[in-house]
Amino acid sequence: MKITIIDVQQTPVDRALVRRVGRRAAAMVEHSYASVTIALVDDERITELNRAHRGRNRATDVLAYEGGDDTPEYMGDVVVSVETAARQAQEAGRAMDHEVAWLAAHGVLHLLGYDDADEAQRRAMIARQDEALNEGLARSEARTRRRGQ
Repeated sequence: MKITIIDVQQTPVDRALVRRVGRRAAAMVEHSYASVTIALVDDERITELNRAHRGRNRATDVLAYEGGDDTPEYMGDVVVSVETAARQAQEAGRAMDHEVAWLAAHGVLHLLGYDDADEAQRRAMIARQDEALNEGLARSEARTRRRGQ
């Protein structure tokens, strides 16, 4: 699956990790999509999108927009606020890059039909996000080891 990363904010992000984790999340469900876009934005931009599409005038961590009927091979767009991810990462005691990738997986899973409307669904979705992140991190470590040998 082709994953396009559009980074329109100022904080350095491990885009390769975001791409790997997004790809792992997409592989968890059988589908016929060929591509998805993950946009990395700041709080100002995600607030604009949240207000325009959900009527909520505040920043959020991730939004997901399905692709249109005119391009059935396009899964859609995932938008992650790196500023919100950085705050959440600090509160959770984890790396900001991991939080950004984890949120990208969340958006991809929403596009594939996952929901987090109730506690059971939320737990199942978080487990899949964790799995995608862990697999993406394991691949990163394996690549680093191969380069070091």
